[in-house]
Amino acid sequence: SRNQASSVGNLSQTMNSNYDALEKAITQFINDDALKGKAYTPAKQFFSTVLIPLSTSMKTLSDLTKQACDNFVSRYTSEVDSISLKESELEEDIRSLSQKITRYENLNNNLKKHASDNQQAISSNQQ
Repeated sequence: SRNQASSVGNLSQTMNSNYDALEKAITQFINDDALKGKAYTPAKQFFSTVLIPLSTSMKTLSDLTKQACDNFVSRYTSEVDSISLKESELEEDIRSLSQKITRYENLNNNLKKHASDNQQAISSNQQ
């Protein structure tokens, strides 16, 4: 989970950099005095009133997502468990232990059988 939170943090940083670049391009477009006319004026207004605030909101969302992931991992490790577990490793440990249990059960059964056989041999020798 720490690796996933770190990946979210890296993605958030990349996204925020991209949103910064987008805002810079929008600002350049808005401030370009060479672009004038009936199409450019409303476009510049739209970009400044809609797209820049939207980009800012997306950066905030990205930051909050990163913060939520970090908080989740911190709370999980402090309240539940501090050991990072991988499902594949747990499954392998379970398989290994299951094989050991089976092997020990077989050994135990063989010992019981040999003990029983020995007991019968002793009993028949005593008669």
